[in-house]
Amino acid sequence: MRETKIVFFKYIAVVLGLFLALDIFIQYQLYQRYRNDQKLSVYHQTAAIRAQLEKEVNSNLLLIQGLADYVSYHPDFSINEIERYCQGMLFRSDLIMNIGVAPDYVIKYVYPLDGNESVLGLDYRFSPELWDKVKEVHDTGKIVVAGPLDLVQGGRGLVGRAPVFVRSNEYFWGIVSAVIDLNKLLVNAGLSDLPNLDVAIRSVDAEGVDDAVFYGDPKLFDSDNSHVTMQVILSSGSWRMAAMPAG
Repeated sequence: MRETKIVFFKYIAVVLGLFLALDIFIQYQLYQRYRNDQKLSVYHQTAAIRAQLEKEVNSNLLLIQGLADYVSYHPDFSINEIERYCQGMLFRSDLIMNIGVAPDYVIKYVYPLDGNESVLGLDYRFSPELWDKVKEVHDTGKIVVAGPLDLVQGGRGLVGRAPVFVRSNEYFWGIVSAVIDLNKLLVNAGLSDLPNLDVAIRSVDAEGVDDAVFYGDPKLFDSDNSHVTMQVILSSGSWRMAAMPAG
């Protein structure tokens, strides 16, 4: 009788053990599904932000390139002509803060002039902190983005610079540039309305090396499997984004 009870309790223990193991397995599978669903949700949200960032930045860089093309066909423009063109640029974009035109590397025209008088006459060749990026514009023959930078007038911005080659004989005329409001860019991309998502962004230099994080918590880039990373491809250079559920 006693042996029968022992066998019975062993049987019960085995059954309970199997049920416990099955419960743990099911809970683990449910947890993994939850994590995968959560990660997929983060991926879709991050992809939407990336697409909007690329759209906003690249559309404004196209406006800067458009100004360079205009000057390349009208190198002898009048102040009224260039002012009207710049007015049109600011009408089409709510991100461009100011525009500069620098024949032979010297800023001769700036729009709007009010508040930007101090940059008139600036010769990039005698500005060590700016010259490397400006020279890159000439050497590559392409638009180059610098920043994000702290702006003198407050806030942060990106500076897009494009070379101007006069079309009649392809000689280098100078550069045009414009400052893009970074804070407004991030708002337009939807980063100010993400209560359930933590996002960080860092710039990437021309060699593909990560630079400083300019938005969000740098810890999001720590090496683990809990965050989603994406590349933001710009006309010049790129950014890297990391995102994970808030908290």
